[in-house]
Amino acid sequence: MARNALDEMKGALTASLRLAAFLTLPAMVGLAAFRLPIVHILFERGRSPAGIEWTAEILLAYVVACCST
Repeated sequence: MARNALDEMKGALTASLRLAAFLTLPAMVGLAAFRLPIVHILFERGRSPAGIEWTAEILLAYVVACCST
């Protein structure tokens, strides 16, 4: 009985991790691919284009760092 519960728990954990990866990885790719338009729309408001580009690069570094951990 306890062995069956452990197997069920392993299956549920595996399914949960697969679902998390299925949702997270495409979101990270999209964030990396569209980082410049996202930062431009959210934060420009009269600021210099160089600042927008630097912010977009920092966002890319954050995405890569989150993906590698």
